[in-house]
Amino acid sequence: MNLSITRLLSASFFTFFIKALGAGLSFIVSILITRYLGVNGAGVYFLCFSIFILFGTVVRLGLDIVIIKRASIHYIDNDFGSIVTLYKKIILVVVPLSLLLTSFLYLTSSYVGEIIFKSEDISSVLKFMGWGVLFFALCNINSSFFLATAQIKQSSLFIAIIIPLLFIAFLYSMPTLMELTPPLVFGMYCFSSFLVFVISFLFLKRSLHFPLSTKNGFSTKDLLKSAFPIYVTVIIDLLVLITPQLLLGALFSEESVAIFSVCLRISTLIGFIFVSASRVAAPQIASLYDKGDLTKLNILVVKLTRILFIVAFFVSIIVFIFPNIFLGFFGKEYEAGAQTLRCFALLQLVLVFYGMSKTLLQMTKFEKECRNVTFYYFVLNTTICLVLIPHFTYFGAALSVLISTSLIAFYTTYLVKKHLGISIFSSKKEANTCA
Repeated sequence: MNLSITRLLSASFFTFFIKALGAGLSFIVSILITRYLGVNGAGVYFLCFSIFILFGTVVRLGLDIVIIKRASIHYIDNDFGSIVTLYKKIILVVVPLSLLLTSFLYLTSSYVGEIIFKSEDISSVLKFMGWGVLFFALCNINSSFFLATAQIKQSSLFIAIIIPLLFIAFLYSMPTLMELTPPLVFGMYCFSSFLVFVISFLFLKRSLHFPLSTKNGFSTKDLLKSAFPIYVTVIIDLLVLITPQLLLGALFSEESVAIFSVCLRISTLIGFIFVSASRVAAPQIASLYDKGDLTKLNILVVKLTRILFIVAFFVSIIVFIFPNIFLGFFGKEYEAGAQTLRCFALLQLVLVFYGMSKTLLQMTKFEKECRNVTFYYFVLNTTICLVLIPHFTYFGAALSVLISTSLIAFYTTYLVKKHLGISIFSSKKEANTCA
């Protein structure tokens, strides 16, 4: 089932539309949170949400990326039995690990919240966060199976649209019943994730023809071994953005975390452009590489990168020139983050090249190289953060991410050229034959 570049771009633009709508809804969510909770309460929520996203990724063990690589191949062969077997094995790994994490968070919540961050609200959120992490992780697992089986609408719809819609509905309705606090608001998001998991599972069950006679050709050990390099890569990428927030929370007030987080969320209005296209392109990249068609793969990558960069450039320019217009939606106190937002606007341009290069390494046989790159990325970013954050607070945090990402982006594109013979800047030269 070879998708033409035209069809792939068409699918990407549909996902782009869904991601754009989802980014808009997330933007509304952020505005509501800052309005209802105030700058300090919003700082608590955003810090907890960053920890939530990190743990939601930890318990998936990188298996959501393995799903895209393996299930897409089985789908091409109409081998639904293998897809169902893969789903069951992954669930049997993710659920116990999530329950173990739930117990760990409950037992350590008081120490982390009250001693490290000096906040009882953070402690309260951590006590029940594990349950939300479980359902959020399962939602992402379902989304990956939808994508691998060519159900692109469902892949994007549930997480990008339905979760924030439910969350907004709760945020609007609850203030009439009780006063909103960071733990209560976080509980609303966790409950929204639970509802979406149930709905998405029912859709997935119907599309994969549960129950089927399954196959025993999958080894859980092999799956985890295949996922590990990708897993490390994804976790470190998250830590690059979460580490500055943790340092700001530990060294400064919740207000610093809130301003940094709001600027980061505004920049996702640009960032979803790459995410939408790369997520749809990932199965096709794996398929073309598996068939050895590097020339066509090079053409595909160059066209996607050029389109993404042009769109991201114009959006970034608007954000860079008029940062206070966007920050003003959240309140006057957030306009202090204008320079921070400008850093994030520039960052999105760099992420187009870094993200495409990283996807190429992950979807081919060079996951270990990608893992090594992200480790260097984390060390470099953390080092710069430790130097700049104590002096420049949230602006130093954003500048650290921009500098480290730019340096790593150049190195990653070099590795793609070296190992795959593919240049994401030009497709004039033939891709080299890859052993």
